[in-house]
Amino acid sequence: MNIIVLGNGKLGFAVAGKLCEDKHNVTVVDRYAEALRPSELKQDVITLQGDAMDVSVLTDAGAADADLVIAAMGSDEQNIVACHLCRKLGTGASIARVRSPEIAKSLQLIREDIGLNFAVNPEQSTASEISRILRFPSATHIEFFSRGRVEIVEFTVRQNSRLIGHKLNELQALTGVRTLICAVQRGDEVFIPHGDFTIAEGDVLSITGTPNTIATFFRKSGRMDQRVQNVMIIGGGKVSYYLTRMLIDAGMTVKIVEKDRQRCEELAAACPKALVIEADGSDHDVLIEEGVDQSDALVALTGIDEENIVTSMFANTRSIRKVVAKINHIPMSHIMRQSAIECIVTPHVISAAQVLRYVRAMENKQGSHMIALSRIANDHVDAMEFRIHSGFDGLNIPLKELKIRKGILIACIIRSGRIVYPGGNDAILDGDSVIIVSRSMPISEINDILA
Repeated sequence: MNIIVLGNGKLGFAVAGKLCEDKHNVTVVDRYAEALRPSELKQDVITLQGDAMDVSVLTDAGAADADLVIAAMGSDEQNIVACHLCRKLGTGASIARVRSPEIAKSLQLIREDIGLNFAVNPEQSTASEISRILRFPSATHIEFFSRGRVEIVEFTVRQNSRLIGHKLNELQALTGVRTLICAVQRGDEVFIPHGDFTIAEGDVLSITGTPNTIATFFRKSGRMDQRVQNVMIIGGGKVSYYLTRMLIDAGMTVKIVEKDRQRCEELAAACPKALVIEADGSDHDVLIEEGVDQSDALVALTGIDEENIVTSMFANTRSIRKVVAKINHIPMSHIMRQSAIECIVTPHVISAAQVLRYVRAMENKQGSHMIALSRIANDHVDAMEFRIHSGFDGLNIPLKELKIRKGILIACIIRSGRIVYPGGNDAILDGDSVIIVSRSMPISEINDILA
């Protein structure tokens, strides 16, 4: 597809990179030449310096022939107007980044009038990700497929785990449920494992299954953590606002520590059921005084990565069961995943994945049959859901006879709402959906899995 990205900040750059990997024709527009330089050096895109509010710039970017425009500039209002202008010029569809809760709420009334197809909110999406993690504290990351019927859940094998020393093909006997370990990260290495792979302490496993079977797996393996009830949030930004409302709706108790008095007053008015404390969350003595040791989870959400890292490391020394840190810079997040902090969230990465899923849905309507794409195992492994059609060359062939490329795993088959963990005698049928896991191998359609 021909896609225009307006604004080359963290989100715009991340989205452009993912779209390039999927072989789309991408044009990136930004007002500042220095903002375009990273894309010029690292991405196969066309760049154009100019103001996205200028119709002549949008015309030069190819808005008349573009299939999609993604507006990711710093201003919500500019993103909305730019999308509207592109649609008037002939662009097929539009996505805008909208961060303000008030604007997002109002946008529901006029979205059709201005021709906006989808709005992405990095802060709200990040809050949703953290909320899922806190509701399932055994996990470090969760991806959903087949409308929530199938999950891929990442978790770390802790010291003294019952799983240590067992081979993957022994796990069903150990836990009493059928699941599939589709990826393993061990240090800097990532594997698509076979059944004889032996689990070790510190491994990060990605397990595929239904929500119920995964819950049973954790419970039977001794890994099911107690439900999170009391949450302390450090920092009172937009992510904190969205997360607080989600957690309170889920029945949790929330305490927010924020050092800016005006922001404290705003949060107290917007979230009356939360306890808002005016204090410096980076001061560890303050956290102890405010009851950090009685918290089940701590979420570090300040705007400074270093503060979030130090606060999270401190929380780990206090034996808090679940610690989540927001990290805005990707190199920093990669480093932190090697430390004791299991849960790292990066807003623009989460939003880029949302945009990519929307683009996949557009392609599906246009004839492509990939329904969803997510990245797991620290972004080293792709997990994809395909809807199978008559053009698949492996149709009705037993999997033991199907020549599948090395580094690819068929994680499960969804057939009439039923989950099938395929064995050698199973075959993929017309109308099935399948979840494919691939280690750094480009796959754009289902026949790409065949040798």
